Amino acid sequence: AYPFGDRLAAGQAHFAGPGKGGFAGKTCPVATHTPNPWGLYDLCGNVQEWCHDWYDEYYYQDAVRDDPAGPAYGNLRVVRGGCWAMPAG
Repeated sequence: AYPFGDRLAAGQAHFAGPGKGGFAGKTCPVATHTPNPWGLYDLCGNVQEWCHDWYDEYYYQDAVRDDPAGPAYGNLRVVRGGCWAMPAG
């Protein structure tokens, strides 16, 4: 579920909850938290990513499995990840 496994602890990402490390109510600097087993930082928490992709609730049910292009049009854009104001779940 997460880059660290099935659970996410406070020291692994910046999200709403205990262990905010002095960054309650705001973003934190990059690499403040522990990297994942591959040495990558900040794959979840801190800020959400607003993507150029169009949102379609059912797109991936019939999409090609390898490198799907996403819907060609839509009304809403995709937002990925979580942020400092959201719980880890």
